[in-house]
Amino acid sequence: MFTFTLFTTIFINPLPQLLLKRCIHGNRNQLAQSGDSKGLTQKENILLSNGVSLNKVFTDERRLGKFLSYLNEQLTLAGIKPIDENGSIKGCILSNKEFDGRLVLSDTWKSEREVYPAWTGTLVAFKGKDAELGDVVKYIDSSAGITYIFEVPKEYRYEKNAILVVNHDFLADGNALILPNEKGSTITYDITDKSQISLLLSFPSSDGWYNTDNKFGIPFGKGISSDSPDARYLYKAQNYVGLLARGDGSFVNYDRGYVGAGSQPSSRFGVLISTEATKVDAATPKLETAKGEITIVANSDFRVALAEAKQDVENAANQLMGGQLARAQAFLAGLSFSGQNMRQVKWKKAG
Repeated sequence: MFTFTLFTTIFINPLPQLLLKRCIHGNRNQLAQSGDSKGLTQKENILLSNGVSLNKVFTDERRLGKFLSYLNEQLTLAGIKPIDENGSIKGCILSNKEFDGRLVLSDTWKSEREVYPAWTGTLVAFKGKDAELGDVVKYIDSSAGITYIFEVPKEYRYEKNAILVVNHDFLADGNALILPNEKGSTITYDITDKSQISLLLSFPSSDGWYNTDNKFGIPFGKGISSDSPDARYLYKAQNYVGLLARGDGSFVNYDRGYVGAGSQPSSRFGVLISTEATKVDAATPKLETAKGEITIVANSDFRVALAEAKQDVENAANQLMGGQLARAQAFLAGLSFSGQNMRQVKWKKAG
């Protein structure tokens, strides 16, 4: 099997970005009119990004042939040897947070309009207002007659008005984090490391403008004015299991801020893939408190962020005088790394 993997992330080198964008994009309106096979369903999107060979991603030979032909055109333009139906590509699907950076926080969207609407790599599961999450969350795709299932971790089964979230990624051993397991007319999203599943509380029960959480960019809490630069519009199903969608509308300001949590998974949307996987650690950030001590078991992204924050404090401390400087130094002295491979961060109250 030939695995097509570019080792330069798409955020740095424009060629891989253009290549993958053009390979995997599909405009929904064009798809509806012409049956174009370049757009991907949610399952196809995840399987393709996981590195599954094309002949296993596409069960329809006609779609396989058209997509492979289109893909090889782009590979040839990039000076890369074409692949056959046993070939594959592999990379992380851009998260909802990353799409927000392209659609709202920058003008990147202007050079990739044909990608949208697009599936993000942010998988979610939630139920209706005041309903406990229970053992599983289910969503029925009425167009395809397929039921999608997300198994709820035990510690979250009694939560209400909450949403479960996990981003497409790969573990340190290279295995995919999200696996769509299809049996008959049912697809269960298996999460290979359940510690990567996050719970976000105060998930809205209705469409509207909301603030978003810092990690995933998901609307939550009480409604706010659409005039706020932090506002994002949530449009959702009553209950849902699937990937969030972005860019489903025109490209005026408010449309680019729409976060879709209800598009049918069988819809063929565009995709953006980063070919540099994060390879998440086994543990996500967790917060525990005991006797004035906070312990955070951090993943690699948090370690980097913490190191940057510590440097910022050190820079600021250099400009402080007297008691302010002493307090800043006391804070820094309590901020230390410990544990194997610097995986554990501890902060202790000074004095």
